[in-house]
Amino acid sequence: MLGVVGGFYQQAVRDEGYAGARVTGDGSWCLDQDATNLAPFLDYEARVNDLLRTVPITACCQYDTRCFDGEAIMDVLAVHPMMVVRGQVVRNPYYVAPEVFLREYRARSGG
Repeated sequence: MLGVVGGFYQQAVRDEGYAGARVTGDGSWCLDQDATNLAPFLDYEARVNDLLRTVPITACCQYDTRCFDGEAIMDVLAVHPMMVVRGQVVRNPYYVAPEVFLREYRARSGG
């Protein structure tokens, strides 16, 4: 999926001449898979930040918080440097750099 996002930027900006590119994603798809194993999903969410350092896409990740337990919500929150609160984009005080989050998550989850 990271390659798809990078390819989208390439197509929009370099190939089609747009000034920028925006994407949005819905995290609920992972619950259709194995809701007890969020490791692949959290790995993807953390690594999106690495991609956005080199591919300047405006991205917005969306989550239905009713579908996740509190621990999962805190993990998802930890991997996003910005968040929307009451319609305002603000810096996320809970943000953890992707490599740090993944190391800590793997140690905690035994993976």
